[in-house]
Amino acid sequence: MMIKANGFVPRNNHLVVLCHGLLGTSLDLKYLADSLSNKGYVVHRTNSHQLHKSMVGVKSVTQSILQEVLQIKAENPSLQKISIVGNSLGGILARYLAALMYEPETNTFSGLQPGFLLTTATPHLGVLHYTVFDEYAIDNFVFPLRRIVATLAGTSGLDLAFCDVAEFPDLPNSLLYQMATEEYYLAPLKAFSHRRLYANIKNDFLVPLGTSGILDDNEINYYQKALQTTTASGILFRIPANVSIEKDTHTFDPKIAQRYEHSQYLEQMMKGLNSVGWEKLLVYFPSFFPSAHNKIMALTKFYEPFDTWMGYKQGVFIVDDMVKWVESLEQEGSA
Repeated sequence: MMIKANGFVPRNNHLVVLCHGLLGTSLDLKYLADSLSNKGYVVHRTNSHQLHKSMVGVKSVTQSILQEVLQIKAENPSLQKISIVGNSLGGILARYLAALMYEPETNTFSGLQPGFLLTTATPHLGVLHYTVFDEYAIDNFVFPLRRIVATLAGTSGLDLAFCDVAEFPDLPNSLLYQMATEEYYLAPLKAFSHRRLYANIKNDFLVPLGTSGILDDNEINYYQKALQTTTASGILFRIPANVSIEKDTHTFDPKIAQRYEHSQYLEQMMKGLNSVGWEKLLVYFPSFFPSAHNKIMALTKFYEPFDTWMGYKQGVFIVDDMVKWVESLEQEGSA
């Protein structure tokens, strides 16, 4: 592949799809999109599920994203490879999109070779059992309110709260549980050459560490204790993919009653998702307010001075780390 004098490497055969989260817009992942575009990748920021359209449920939203991706593929016949990035709910959408596109006979995604899968602050284990309240063991007080809160986020919120098939949480029959335990959904994840997730260790009000990092309560406590000696932002832990694969059992804290009660289902979800092998990067943004969720992807929400003032751009170094990782995969020939 020819490298131009300015260092630009054309990679117009590699499509990278960026999926934003709940109530987001196509602008959310602009910094990552621009960074990858500058490296020569064909980048598509999904736009059919912006704002309230992201509330209509994982299945419906992803069907609309699929049509976007197929259109991009039709318009770019030189495409050979696809990678998918999802932020927050977008990570769930990315996984469902992979299942819709996967062709096991050829191990491709709608004819495209698998690249990498990357998620940031994604509620892989849902949000019903993982909130900022659980970190302080006061979940019993607020647990009955969670379905009400989930309803405010529409069908997508009910999906994340395991209430998509019944009035009350029904984990074993829910879409999220199926996506974490059934081979139809896991095989496409294994097809990617690499899988990486970024998770906030603390201060993520919307998606705490357990669900974004696919970690049990002992692991959560271990990594959060490290914050006692840390005062600066950074990527504090880089956990190799084989660590999660080799873990046989998971531990749940009885003090977090509702999570403990449903631990058999959550453990099966963890085992299924971890079996595909994720490299896990755990990051920290020290703050009095639990506002890390919008920082981890350096979101573009309004205009740059305001986003900077809100602290969203504190995550630029994390996005830069993502781009360096993608570049390293490309150099290895495994992106």
